[in-house]
Amino acid sequence: MKGKMKKFSLFMLVLVMALIITACGKDGGTATKEDDTVKIMYVNSGTLGEMGIGDIIMEALNDFAKETGAQVNVFECHSDASLFAPTMRDVASTGEYDLIVTAFYNMKEAVLEAAERYPNQKIILFDSEIDFSGGKYPNVRSVMAKQNEPGFLAGVLAALLTQSDAQLANKEKVVGFVGAAENTAIQDFLIGYIEGVNYVDSEVNVLYSFVGNWTDTARAKELGLTQYRQGADVVFAVCGSAGLGVAEAARETNNYNIGVDYDFALAIKDTNPRTAEHIVTSAVKDFYNITMNELESFADGSIEWGTHTIYDYARGGSTLVRNEYFDKIVPEDVLKRYEEITEELAAGKIKVGTAIGATQEEIEQFKQQAQPFAR
Repeated sequence: MKGKMKKFSLFMLVLVMALIITACGKDGGTATKEDDTVKIMYVNSGTLGEMGIGDIIMEALNDFAKETGAQVNVFECHSDASLFAPTMRDVASTGEYDLIVTAFYNMKEAVLEAAERYPNQKIILFDSEIDFSGGKYPNVRSVMAKQNEPGFLAGVLAALLTQSDAQLANKEKVVGFVGAAENTAIQDFLIGYIEGVNYVDSEVNVLYSFVGNWTDTARAKELGLTQYRQGADVVFAVCGSAGLGVAEAARETNNYNIGVDYDFALAIKDTNPRTAEHIVTSAVKDFYNITMNELESFADGSIEWGTHTIYDYARGGSTLVRNEYFDKIVPEDVLKRYEEITEELAAGKIKVGTAIGATQEEIEQFKQQAQPFAR
C-alpha cells in the first residue's frame, strides 16, 4: 500500500508542478481527453530558460499546440536524475497522454523502462539514439541531429577568422573549445571542431577544457579567460547557459566567441549588448523544425514508430546562425571560403569524424590532434 501511495504522490507532484500550456479552441477553455484533444507531456530533464535544446523543443511544442489545439503539459526535472525514471513511469502509467516527449542521452534509460512497462504509451526521444534491433521498443521513436557537423563548421569558421584581418583576430593561430562535460555528445562536437580547424589549416592549435556541467557560468568564464590568455582569439562554447561565461570572457579580453544550440547573441542583445557584439555566431541543431516535423507526422499518423532518424546538415539538421553580428564580424574573403566549404559538406564531399559509436581510444586519438590543450 505504501508503494502505491508513494507512486500516486509523485505523480500528483508532477501534475501540481507542471506548467500547463494549453492551445484551446476559440473560447479559450481547457480541453479534456473526452473531446479528443491530443494531450502531450513534455518531460524536460533540465530547466526551461537554460538557452538550450530543451527551450527550442518547448517553443515547437507551444507552436504546435497553437496550430492544432493540442494540450501540452511540461514537467521540469531540474537535472535531478532521481526524478527521470519515476516521472516517466508515473506519466505513462496514467494513460492520459497520447504522447510523451523528452530529450537527451540522460533520459534514455528512463524512456526504455517506461516503454517496456507501458507498451501502449507513445514516446519520442530527441537528441539521443535507441537501438531498435529485433523489433524492440515499437512504441518509441528516437531522433537526432548530427552535432559533429555544426562542430565542424564552427571549427572551419574559427580557423578562417583567426588568420583573417577581422578586427579582433590575432597572429597566434590558436582557437579554443569549452565543453560542458566529457560525454559522447560534447566530444562529438569537439571532434567535429578539431576536424573543421584542421580542414582549413592543421597548424592552428585547438585548446579545450570542460566545465563539468551546463550551468556554472563562473567556471566557464574562468576556462574561457584561460584560453584567451593562452592566445585563442575564438572560443567555441558548448556548455549550455554556462557558455554565457565564455561570452563574457570574450568581451573582457576583446576576443570572439561562438555559442551553441541557441542564437546566444540574439538572446542577450537587449540585456547585454556589449557582450553580444563578441558572439560571432552560434552552432545550432535545428530542433525547432525537427520537432515540428515529428509532431506533424505524429498528428497525421505517418510517424514510424520503432525507428531512429538522424538529420544531417544536408537535411537541415544544423547550421551556424547568420545574424547581424556575423555579417559585421566576418570578412568577405572568410565568408566566401566558409560558404564554399558548407557547399562541400552539403554535397557529401566531406565526411566528418564522430564520437558516436567510437571507442574511448578512438576518441582520444581524435583529441590528440588538438595539442596543446588546456584543461
